[in-house]
Amino acid sequence: MSGRKERTARGWTIIDGALLAASLVILGLLCRPEGPIGRRWMDWRTSRESTAIVREHWSSLVSGSTALGNRDSETVLVAFLDYECPYCRLAHSAIEEFLAGFPEARVVVRHLPLSQLHPMAEDAALAALCAGGLGWFPAVHEYLMEESEWRDTEGEFEIGLGLGLGDDPRFRMCLEQEDSRDLLDQDIALARSLRLSGTPAFITWSGVHRGGPVTPALLASLAGLAR
Repeated sequence: MSGRKERTARGWTIIDGALLAASLVILGLLCRPEGPIGRRWMDWRTSRESTAIVREHWSSLVSGSTALGNRDSETVLVAFLDYECPYCRLAHSAIEEFLAGFPEARVVVRHLPLSQLHPMAEDAALAALCAGGLGWFPAVHEYLMEESEWRDTEGEFEIGLGLGLGDDPRFRMCLEQEDSRDLLDQDIALARSLRLSGTPAFITWSGVHRGGPVTPALLASLAGLAR
């Protein structure tokens, strides 16, 4: 009788061990970076790290002359955009509608030209930065987002000619200054520190939002203005 009990106990020990081993294998698969738990953990960690970087660089993100809407507003969204990106052009319409509905808000545009895909995006960003220094940013930004003929030009100065800025010596001087390139490089460096690889992307004090359709309602929610 005691031997039978020992065999039963020994048998359950083997089964329990097999179940434990199988559970560990399944858990390991789920927790791999490409597994569902692993992906969620990586997303959580990336989000946490991005939020910390946003708060560290917040004053740099929201400063400068490349702003739309109420320039004195404390309600701020930061948008990383590429002037040749078709999704950014769609987002531009949503941004305009959002600002029309919430005139108390401000959207600061940062530049992330995806030059490997969009050969004129960097030149357009430089033209926009220099136009911003002259107080022309909203009009130039609108032109670059809504028109297409500037893509057939050769460089940022010719883009300026199409904008009517070619006769302004301050615009030409800005394009020739290394400081202008430094401003663009700072935007790109901020994007890289936030692990942004595509556009559009939106930044708030709470973190980074990327992917999915951009709507006025989404922007209002991100800005904490949803009604």
